[in-house]
Amino acid sequence: MSGGKALLVCNSAWAVANFRMAAMRALRDEGMEVIVAAPDDGARQALEAEGFRLVPWDVRGRGMRPDREMGSALRLARVIARERPTVCLNYTIKPAIYGSLAARSAGR
Repeated sequence: MSGGKALLVCNSAWAVANFRMAAMRALRDEGMEVIVAAPDDGARQALEAEGFRLVPWDVRGRGMRPDREMGSALRLARVIARERPTVCLNYTIKPAIYGSLAARSAGR
């Protein structure tokens, strides 16, 4: 999968940095630009030290208010439309649902 962009979507940048680093390195080594969409929860430095970019995404891990949830989904759709990733990898339940819908609506 040479070239292109991989967007990893998660409700925790810390979790991506701690549990998905090997996958991100493999994607980078294949020539992909690796971007993480997640809340900026203190893992930015670890991600950037590896050459990955964090796009802050405001999402609550346990929130259930429809207005906030719709806002989170719309913000993610904007990130996907702006970044135009070749592949989206969604981790945890909200990113899996919102990311899949947002990628589909963006033609990704």
